[in-house]
Amino acid sequence: MSLPELIQRLDESFVGLIHNGGVWLYAALFLIGFCQTGLIVGPLVPGSTLMFMTGVIARTEASHVRIDVCLAAAWLGGWAGGFCHYAIGAWLGPKLFARDRGLLSRERLAKTREFFDRHGKGAAILSPSLPFLRTFLPLVAGSAKMPLGLFAWTSLIGVGLWAGPMLLLGYLAGNIPYARQGVVALALLAGAGMVGKVVLQMRKPVVRSAPDQSTP
Repeated sequence: MSLPELIQRLDESFVGLIHNGGVWLYAALFLIGFCQTGLIVGPLVPGSTLMFMTGVIARTEASHVRIDVCLAAAWLGGWAGGFCHYAIGAWLGPKLFARDRGLLSRERLAKTREFFDRHGKGAAILSPSLPFLRTFLPLVAGSAKMPLGLFAWTSLIGVGLWAGPMLLLGYLAGNIPYARQGVVALALLAGAGMVGKVVLQMRKPVVRSAPDQSTP
């Protein structure tokens, strides 16, 4: 089977899945948003690509998917995930930076803390649009004791500025000829990239902190 034929078959299957998905699609978008901001594995999931794909499919004539409900689901999921990581960061406090935890490395956390210190409340608005930061900044904000009310409204704006354009750009692109086939090809690339990230992360050696020798 040639690559164009594979893309065509996957396109037909994907449209059927979206068309019959109903409420499950909205639940999946909520989980994608939550995973991106509320789970450590968030950077491994191509959330922006999946939102763009959903926007394209929502524009097709055969689709019953409502773009406004898609936006609300992704928005609320990303906001809820941010609160989850904020609470974990507030609970762990300085212990968050004590040692490497796979994807949650001290280097990434240090860079996120530097970004947070430099931009202040603007960091929570900007971070959802940036890979890795959308996952780690809520942790750092909670650890730094950023006021909950301030985090709530800045995170709400930030998640909207990330999820909204991704879905709406896909929705606008749905009118372009062969846009769906291009989205399927993009999905294949995103899937291959996600698998590559997982493999690289699994092969990365775990660096353990040396024991403190200063105490007798």
